[in-house]
Amino acid sequence: MSSLEAFRVSDSADDLRVAIESALGEGDLRFDESGPGSPRIRAHDRGREVLVDVAWREQSSGSGGSGHGASSPPRSWTVRRTILFFDRPEHGLPEFELVPRRTLGDRIGATALRLLGVPTLEIEDHPEFASRYTIVTANAESVRALLTRTMLDAFALVGDLRVKVVRDGIVVHRAIGSSWSDGRDRDERLDEDGRRRFVEDALAACRGFTDDPHAARRAADAVKGSYAAEATETFERQGGLLGRAIRRMLVTRDMADSIREQVPPRVEIPPPIARRAWRGTTFPILVLGGLAAGFIAMGAALLTRSATGGDDRIVGAVFGGVGLVPALIAGFILRHRWRRQRLVRRGVVVEGVVKKVERTNTTVNNDRIHRVHFAIDGEGDPVLVKVGSAEAAIARRLQKRGTRTWILRDPDVPARAVWIEGWVIGDER
Repeated sequence: MSSLEAFRVSDSADDLRVAIESALGEGDLRFDESGPGSPRIRAHDRGREVLVDVAWREQSSGSGGSGHGASSPPRSWTVRRTILFFDRPEHGLPEFELVPRRTLGDRIGATALRLLGVPTLEIEDHPEFASRYTIVTANAESVRALLTRTMLDAFALVGDLRVKVVRDGIVVHRAIGSSWSDGRDRDERLDEDGRRRFVEDALAACRGFTDDPHAARRAADAVKGSYAAEATETFERQGGLLGRAIRRMLVTRDMADSIREQVPPRVEIPPPIARRAWRGTTFPILVLGGLAAGFIAMGAALLTRSATGGDDRIVGAVFGGVGLVPALIAGFILRHRWRRQRLVRRGVVVEGVVKKVERTNTTVNNDRIHRVHFAIDGEGDPVLVKVGSAEAAIARRLQKRGTRTWILRDPDVPARAVWIEGWVIGDER
């Protein structure tokens, strides 16, 4: 019996769907539920394995020029792909990604990653593997210890598997064309023969860390402290534009603990926590405030100079009305910022557990917003906090394990809260 025949067609359980969506980092994942790419699941003593066709939409930032001085609108495209997901909720491995270098675009992409400051790992003593793959990881020493010579040989032999190891599991797909998005619709689904070869190659190459119970311990023993501490040290010394940007937003366990230990009103707010709490508000307030002031000033000037009933008074009133629009928007942003500042500075620490995590239909910067319900000690009604997809993945892990956490709650509006622990880099192993 071939490896593919060991997989049985089955409806994908909700928790498995959530784990795959979280691992892929896509906020609106669609599964093929009826065609040849419908989920096929194989039981495993360390979890489950699922072969399935998935699809999602990607979107550009819309910042490109049109050639006439105007910004182009955001473009979107569809990606369809056959993936193999190893559901290993307790694998204990460091996070990393193996990216094949098969085309010129792949090599250009690998160079761009280094220039931007994305942390990568070079395997100098295996030139064949090094010529075929880029390893993206902030846990270089852990991953180096994890990837044995036998594993490197297996991946070098296959050459076109893209592997992403995250806390929720391992995602594998066959790289078709360039490994980097080119802004066009991509159909990377495999036919039945392609699925069979793909499953055999993926199982052969990945079994060294998907099935070996000692792999995680080997990686963990390679560094002092946790994977999170190793990643923090990496980002603190990383250069490049992206490396500096990540450092500015990097929230460590010590930073979160400093907020928890301070008695409100808190004065010493670590800069990364301040940026995460009210990030993206300063520039819009300045721009909208400037627009509002300019239009209102022009409107006021026209109104004071014009005769009663003159055309200038009408134009002035229009300018003033237009100026009120950005002023109102800036006011809403200021209110949001004030509320977040109040939560961080004056919020009361309350403890509990994650009760439920649910997706919303809202996205911000192509990131799916989720609602996390926290059951607070000694209280009946849960507290709801809206978070992004990365924090939602952490919340699901805490819910699954029953791990306790804490939030900051507004002393005057108990329904308003912020979850700073969700910003902390990584999980403690």
